[in-house]
Amino acid sequence: MRPAAHLSHQALLLHLAPELAQSLLELLRIFDDYLQALITPFLVCVNPQACGNDRKPCLELRRQGYPNSPESGRLTRRMRELETLTVRTKHAELTVQEVASALPGTGEVMASVSHCFGMVWHAARGGNWDLAAYYLRRTRSLLRGLAVTRPRYAGQAQAFDAGVSEELYQAVVGRRWPDFEMLYQRAVDEANLYHVETGHSYIRWLRPQEPPEKGLDLTSDTEVGPYLPRGERDPI
Repeated sequence: MRPAAHLSHQALLLHLAPELAQSLLELLRIFDDYLQALITPFLVCVNPQACGNDRKPCLELRRQGYPNSPESGRLTRRMRELETLTVRTKHAELTVQEVASALPGTGEVMASVSHCFGMVWHAARGGNWDLAAYYLRRTRSLLRGLAVTRPRYAGQAQAFDAGVSEELYQAVVGRRWPDFEMLYQRAVDEANLYHVETGHSYIRWLRPQEPPEKGLDLTSDTEVGPYLPRGERDPI
């Protein structure tokens, strides 16, 4: 049996780098901006309080003007063109809707965030600050992508990125273990607070006892980690 087409697309996109996934979403945003000038004259929100100012689509709209006007016909044609627009890759040809629906969901993104952020701790603890910086950049990139694909979490993701995440990154770059240790725990506490605020209080993240990625050398050729002598991998 051949796998369902939508499953093969999903497997493909789940392995895309977050930066590429974000680029695809920016493409959707361009299409949205392109149509905005045509859509606006014919739509009016009947519940302004539900819209806000964060670019979330308002679901309570009704068409204004004459349905048979030239502008209305042009809008209909443009909407149909957008629905049939496809993106061709070397693997498949996908519609914009298929691309959007196959992007990683919140659960997949946060599982990757947990993996990368756990590696930040263990790499810094082993003295491999460059590896810690790499995994922290990956963590931030994943959360930035989540802010695009799931706007409801954008506020928390952006506050975390601009606040403790940036401070933690500076501590990693400066290789300052005492500051890093303090800021890492603060980041964990803030993340768990966001879980409560978003209705996921049952998710309480803890620093992993073992490195999530087993196949990497966490030590440094030039530095010794604060608790992990070179060549020794004792438990926390």
